[in-house]
Amino acid sequence: MIYLDYAASTPIDPRVVAVITDIYENHPGNPSSRTHKYGVDCRVIVENARSQVSALMQAYPYEVIFTSGATEANNLAIRGLFDFGSKNDKRHIITSSIEHKSVLNALGYLERAGFEVSYLQPSENGTIGIEQLERAIREDTLLVSIMHANNETGIIQPVEEICDLIDSLPDQKKPYLHVDAAQTAGKICKELQKLRCDMISVSSHKMYGPQGIGALIVKQNDFQGAPIEAILFGGDQEQGLRPGTIPTALIGGFGEAARLALELQERDLECAKAVERTLLQGLSEAGINYAINGSAERMPFTINVMFTGVSSEALMIAGRNEFAISNGSACTSNSYKPSYVLTAMGLTPEEATDSVRISWGRGIDETQMQNFLNTLIPIVKSLQ
Repeated sequence: MIYLDYAASTPIDPRVVAVITDIYENHPGNPSSRTHKYGVDCRVIVENARSQVSALMQAYPYEVIFTSGATEANNLAIRGLFDFGSKNDKRHIITSSIEHKSVLNALGYLERAGFEVSYLQPSENGTIGIEQLERAIREDTLLVSIMHANNETGIIQPVEEICDLIDSLPDQKKPYLHVDAAQTAGKICKELQKLRCDMISVSSHKMYGPQGIGALIVKQNDFQGAPIEAILFGGDQEQGLRPGTIPTALIGGFGEAARLALELQERDLECAKAVERTLLQGLSEAGINYAINGSAERMPFTINVMFTGVSSEALMIAGRNEFAISNGSACTSNSYKPSYVLTAMGLTPEEATDSVRISWGRGIDETQMQNFLNTLIPIVKSLQ
């Protein structure tokens, strides 16, 4: 059986497992305990991992705030601005209708509290237009929150152009910019490192690290970052922004995953492109009715394909013992509604229902992708 649902969660790298196991077995302390060697040793592990994550993101270590994952990071970036926006009459936020649910639902919370949210619509190619964004920015716009690459289609959003647009605005009109980079962090490293944004959300388990750990990168100028406040209450860990006992082993594993991502970025990217070529060639030569959803630039780790007349549920059930793919975000897998991302791009509910996401990465080669095609194509033909 071949696992091709990397966009939901990547397999953990064995080298990361080794780091986590060593910490669990040999470092039982709490990093906040400063009165004995066990606590100090754990603090060293945490700060080393912070440096590894910051190196991957080309940030400073003090800009890395560890969270439980990108979902919490997104909530901290958005809900953490509530008090600042309320006190300064900045109650307008801009996002897109195809963001991850952790962004959309956090914004829904602010809407219920009196904020106004503008939801930009994607074009048929899957991207948000810069002109549309420029028209939406107002004097009271507090935040723009746009993902780097969509989690269902892999389509890359024009975030670099968004950075340029915001940079060109007068200071009194500049909103803060938050980028959800859960899908691209550790995969498309150089492009992400160039972004001039205020906050970036990342997740360990999308880059071959452990589940349950991630970070919000809060960029600072003269030690001044976005004025976010904690949304949880407890101790003063993580600069007072994320209270709770620091999970040393998970953070150590996250750091190792970041180190490996930086070291292997070129190799991983070239391998992913080769696998993508095999997939696209195989589909084009298969003699089946299909269409790729979204025609804009796409990261070479994810593709969303519509097999005309083939229910995604039927396809996944027919191939459940041979391969693992999905028909949308894992965070909406309990819903049988058509993908809100695909319908926002103009697909009919039927077309969205006939679509599946295939995603891959480190550990998948061209031979394995060809084996997947050899299994997938006969199933599609039998169902069309």
